[in-house]
Amino acid sequence: MLGASALGWEAKNKGEFAKAIVYFDKALHYRQKPYFSLHGKGECLLLLRDIEKAEECFNKAIQID
Repeated sequence: MLGASALGWEAKNKGEFAKAIVYFDKALHYRQKPYFSLHGKGECLLLLRDIEKAEECFNKAIQID
C-alpha cells in the first residue's frame, strides 16, 4: 500500500493537482516524508498559480533540507 506522499506524487503526475494537495497535506499531518511532501505540494500550488502558498511550501522544505 502506498503512503500518502507517494499517492500525492501519483496524483500530481496525472495532473490531479487538487487531489495531490490533499494527499500531501495528509502526509504532512502524519509526518511522512515532509521534505518531499512539501516539495510536491509546492509544485502543485505553483501549477495552480497559487504562488504565495507555493513559496511557503518551498521555504519550509528548504528549512528541512
